[in-house]
Amino acid sequence: MMNLPIEEKQLYSFDGFQSVRGQVVYPEKQRDLQVLNKFTGNMIPRGAGLSYSLASADKDVLSISSEGFNRILEFKAATQTVLVESGVSFGQLLKFLYAKNRWLHPIPGYPDITIGGAIGFNVHGKSQFQSGVFADWVESITLLQPEKGLTTASRFENSELFELTMGGMGLTGFILQAEIRTVPLPDKSIQRKRHKIQNFDQALALFKNPDSNVALFSWHTFKDGRFGAGFVYEDSFSPIEVRAKAFKWKGLHHPPRTSAFFDRLKVLATRLVPFVYGIQESLRPSIATLDIFTAAFPFVGKEIYHNLFGRSGVLEYQLLIPMDRLNKFLHELEVRVKDLEIRPTMVSLKRFRGQRKFLTFNGDGLCLSIDVLNSRHSLKFFAALDFLCTKYGCLPNISKDSRLPLKVIKATYGVEYELFKTQIEKLALPFSSALSRKLGLNIEPLPEPNANPGLEL
Repeated sequence: MMNLPIEEKQLYSFDGFQSVRGQVVYPEKQRDLQVLNKFTGNMIPRGAGLSYSLASADKDVLSISSEGFNRILEFKAATQTVLVESGVSFGQLLKFLYAKNRWLHPIPGYPDITIGGAIGFNVHGKSQFQSGVFADWVESITLLQPEKGLTTASRFENSELFELTMGGMGLTGFILQAEIRTVPLPDKSIQRKRHKIQNFDQALALFKNPDSNVALFSWHTFKDGRFGAGFVYEDSFSPIEVRAKAFKWKGLHHPPRTSAFFDRLKVLATRLVPFVYGIQESLRPSIATLDIFTAAFPFVGKEIYHNLFGRSGVLEYQLLIPMDRLNKFLHELEVRVKDLEIRPTMVSLKRFRGQRKFLTFNGDGLCLSIDVLNSRHSLKFFAALDFLCTKYGCLPNISKDSRLPLKVIKATYGVEYELFKTQIEKLALPFSSALSRKLGLNIEPLPEPNANPGLEL
């Protein structure tokens, strides 16, 4: 079939909830991608494999790694854009741009995330209200599609294909190149201001009218009597010089996370996370000046976080709540949290604005994220969140929740789901994944692959 070796391995969603026995091939040059024409089965592009949904693998599907396509091809001074291959990571690209006194928006939470992955889920960063989603910064892409060859797409050329690829989960072809708009590096450091809050109402007062020059995000607990207590952070660029350390990162640990130590203590360890984090933050100055890379990637240096969940894994629910239904939603959420005695490891808020398009997580409202240890108890809570999400017209993030049921996706994305499904099936390309199968794209949806039921608490 081809000269490239195929590696067979167990592949996991990053939350550890799903796994499949899949096949991976590692091309390095465009000519290696003749596999697209010679392979007779289904395939899917694969970036860093950090999606909480199993979007880049499935049983009997060939995952085509972009690991070898990690070259920064050109910085175009005339247009201030950068041309990169899809396997280039955000850490790699930001180092390159920083040396040229340029910067990039938006930035996802970890430097290993690839440009192809960011396009595939049309990601957002901490500053979505100011920076939008990643598609807003992509000028053009070059796709390789089986039998069709190379296709360039932008807002002005093959615009339908361009829009479908932004958040298209790798189902429109293998992205060879992307041209991305950059901005001048705004300043020398980031000033982070921390506000201590006692409940969600105090946080909402800060989030309702955000400054266009300040990125707002938060951290909360679900304490009895102080539902939503925590901190709200304001990040803004500062002219203060900060001596930055050499920017390095360890890399996130993919499932299965099988440390015997954490498997024995995961319940205790994950319940201690909010307490320890709260104490640490309270002891720090309320205003700090950070080097730009430290501020951009808050999970660097905290990679142990995902290991704390052991084999069971972490479940994350991220949803966008309309502002006019926020108070009712939070009130009912508090009731559910108390009834089910939920103890999340992380709760956070971000302000959003934008237009919904296909299956991209975007729109106007407040983004709420909740992390919990995977357990049968937590799955009951997530089922309650599914109900609230549908009841209050919220939008769940498909990329963050591998157990999210198709009926909830259909109910919340509505006509945009149907439009996406129609357009993807119209392309008639041999791309599929466990996620696309769940979504009922190209083929009828089947039961989830090897779902991890979590532990019984």
